[in-house]
Amino acid sequence: MSAAPSPRPRRNVHEWAARVDKLVALPEIYWLVRDRLQDPQVEMRELGRLIQQDVDLTARLLKLVNSAAYGVPGRVETVTRAITLVGLRELEYLLLAGVAFESFARLPIEQINMASFWRHSVFAALAAKGLARVAGVLHPERLFIAGLLHDMGRLALCLEAPHEVLEVVQRRERGEEVCAVERELLGFDHAELGGALAARWRLPEVMVDAIAHHHRPGEARKGYLEACILHVADVISLAVDVQDDQRLQDYCDAEAWRRLRLDEGVVRTVIQDALMDFLETLELITPGSAESL
Repeated sequence: MSAAPSPRPRRNVHEWAARVDKLVALPEIYWLVRDRLQDPQVEMRELGRLIQQDVDLTARLLKLVNSAAYGVPGRVETVTRAITLVGLRELEYLLLAGVAFESFARLPIEQINMASFWRHSVFAALAAKGLARVAGVLHPERLFIAGLLHDMGRLALCLEAPHEVLEVVQRRERGEEVCAVERELLGFDHAELGGALAARWRLPEVMVDAIAHHHRPGEARKGYLEACILHVADVISLAVDVQDDQRLQDYCDAEAWRRLRLDEGVVRTVIQDALMDFLETLELITPGSAESL
């Protein structure tokens, strides 16, 4: 009788996040702005001058602030005005989302359909913002950013574990649950790796916790409400993508649904609002993507 296979050792998710962080290499301008944001006496004009050194980043920031997805009043023409309207913390999150997407987009990732990935992330971000408003969250735009970043762990796995990702895809097609397979193969799942990456990027603990537990919101501690929002937003985005309303019932965590006090009418409104802003936001985040739909 042959011996049972020994369990695979759990790998250190933070070491993996550190390696991915080096591969992604967020641009120096982000860290320069981030360091200046630590100074309570920093002036808006100084931050504006710093950001304007990067023409692409400036353009993306202004487009996103002026988009329906972000919804600041009036037309914003300068970076300094944008900072004044959104605030220093929101500026930090907006910059991170912009440079993270741009950095990942430059890397060769072949294991997943990237166009589908961007669509899912953008729609989940818009749904997360809508759900945050329903839940009465202060500054719901931060959930928009968390929604954009919630699946970065999937891209990180493609960079660090391409063979395992292909096995996950194959086993998912046979009906196995993705996160369970990832934990079997690696000792952690893509949500945990995304949370570890968010921690390296110095996001607040609440957002780190929510990203790390968006598939298992009941295990979140510091960001339970936010994890519930990201979880439901993630499921909504998947359901809309495959046009299957039943997916909400099959995959949504019952406690998260109850915590957000949702019903079909509320979710329908969240979806409709997200659909209105989807194409514009997708084009802002990944230029050219909307044209291919």
